[in-house]
Amino acid sequence: MMSISGDTFNSIYVQAIDGDSNEAIGTWRRAQGSVPIDACSAVLHSSYEDSTDSIELKWVSPVDGNGKVVFG
Repeated sequence: MMSISGDTFNSIYVQAIDGDSNEAIGTWRRAQGSVPIDACSAVLHSSYEDSTDSIELKWVSPVDGNGKVVFG
């Protein structure tokens, strides 16, 4: 699980990248206000009606994965 907090925001886009190959890896679980984008191993969270200062996102690593993951 990943927690993101700070100043208030309405939307955020996060992608999981293999630190060695720079390939998109893993999948994201749907959470309130978020939409997984499987084609690029990313998740978009948006809430245009209400700003928030924190969210929790759930990322699932590949079954055979190991090594460094960069979230950006």
